[in-house]
Amino acid sequence: MTQREIKHHSVIPGCREGHPARLMLDARRCLNGGPGGHFVECRCRASARFADAGDALRDWSRVNGKRAPRTAAPADNIVQLDLLRKGGA
Repeated sequence: MTQREIKHHSVIPGCREGHPARLMLDARRCLNGGPGGHFVECRCRASARFADAGDALRDWSRVNGKRAPRTAAPADNIVQLDLLRKGGA
């Protein structure tokens, strides 16, 4: 078997679907120049393969990293009734 899981010292963020991710090493590149290397995978996707595990983790975090939730911008056409009532009405 040419692929094996590598235990990493930090938690690898899951994908956007919430699947847990794991760091893998495909030894085919080492054996015969094949398409091997380090990569991160989950149930639904995998990163590109890199010679260095750190590069694979950076690529995974860039693509699947947690992003801050978008805040909705307030609409300009909303009438604020509380302000109208306080104005003497």
